[in-house]
Amino acid sequence: MDQTRIDDFKAELDRRGYPHAVKSWDAGYQMDEHSHDFAVEGLILSGSFTITTDEGTKTFSEGDRFSMVADCPHSEEAGPDGVTFLVGRSP
Repeated sequence: MDQTRIDDFKAELDRRGYPHAVKSWDAGYQMDEHSHDFAVEGLILSGSFTITTDEGTKTFSEGDRFSMVADCPHSEEAGPDGVTFLVGRSP
């Protein structure tokens, strides 16, 4: 992953007032359907993960950005190599 792209994404999150952190999930990590009371913006740094919503299933890989509105029911699953991602949450 290009460091400039990571820095630009962090700067965008900062401008929007989104606190952010790097998270990692091991291969096989799964979370059943749930929702959050905050919006999410993320950037996959390595590996992959899949999000399933009522709109369908989408897999995100290194370099992909993802977003989710608050209160969106979804499930999550790490890819076969796990996943590391930078994620920001709406305040």
